[in-house]
Parts: sequence; structure tokens; C-alpha cells
Amino acid sequence: MPGTTKATPIGLGSIGALPVAILVWAIGLSLGGTTGYALNPARDFGPRLTLGLSSAAN
Repeated sequence: MPGTTKATPIGLGSIGALPVAILVWAIGLSLGGTTGYALNPARDFGPRLTLGLSSAAN
């Protein structure tokens, strides 16, 4: 039966959000220069496309 064993539970418990937070932080730092830390793809694509097209013209 589930939940009847005395073994250590699988998972990180309350520290489980730390890897996700570090991932979001790393993505924001690496891609946030041109878009101002926009993690929403709809807000990120327009400025990135505009920057790419304006840089290609030079």
C-alpha cells in the first residue's frame, strides 16, 4: 500500500523549488539583455526579432 512504508520519501521537500528558481534566474540573466528579462515568449519574440533585423541591416 502506498504511504505505509517507513522509507525516506523521494524528492527534495521544501528545497525542491530551488532548481526551478535557479533555472529561471539563469534564463533571465542569459536572455534578458535585449528584452528586459521577459520570460514570456510573446513579450520576448518581438524585441528580439526587431533587434535581429536592425542588426542585420548594418
